[in-house]
Amino acid sequence: MGENKIKAAVIDDDRYTVQAIKKCLEKLELLDRIDSFTDPILALENIEQTQYELIITDNTMPVIDGIELAERVLEIYKPVLILVSVVCNQVKTKFNGEELFDYIFQKPLDYEEFTMEIAEIIKSLEQAEITPKIDIKDKLLVDQIINTLSHEENEHIYQKLSEELYKDESTIRRRLNRISGSEKPLDFILRIIKKKQSKKTGEASK
Repeated sequence: MGENKIKAAVIDDDRYTVQAIKKCLEKLELLDRIDSFTDPILALENIEQTQYELIITDNTMPVIDGIELAERVLEIYKPVLILVSVVCNQVKTKFNGEELFDYIFQKPLDYEEFTMEIAEIIKSLEQAEITPKIDIKDKLLVDQIINTLSHEENEHIYQKLSEELYKDESTIRRRLNRISGSEKPLDFILRIIKKKQSKKTGEASK
């Protein structure tokens, strides 16, 4: 693993699911630490102390559900939040799940596919450059966007991003408006894409 030591927390009141997801993460050998919890209250206490970079949680849990847990975590700091749930559509539409969670997976999980998806997420986290101006969660979104688009594109960008990233267009627009600051969001993205492509061209010519 690189310099970034990624810590993960798995939260689900179903012990079997916790064990299965933890086993998937251990199999990847990409994480520095994996903690698992069947009690969301205990999980929150540990999250505040440890500040995991990656949190995977169920939604339907006693006392505190996944929505409330995500809201309370985001009051403390901004990790990458992943929801696994049998009610994904309800979470997305009724509870604005896409505002809270970076990724949402439908239960029952296809554990082989889930493991591959998580591997890509962890690798993106490892490669993320954390700066004071852009936190790791926003950096991950920007990386996803520039890997989806090409510099020639200037129409229907938000629609394409919504389809490719499985996020609502309005969510992407709001986050990009915040990330880009005074710069127009699309100018910001296209500038980063051109910069990345120029860097690749320069490296190839060496």
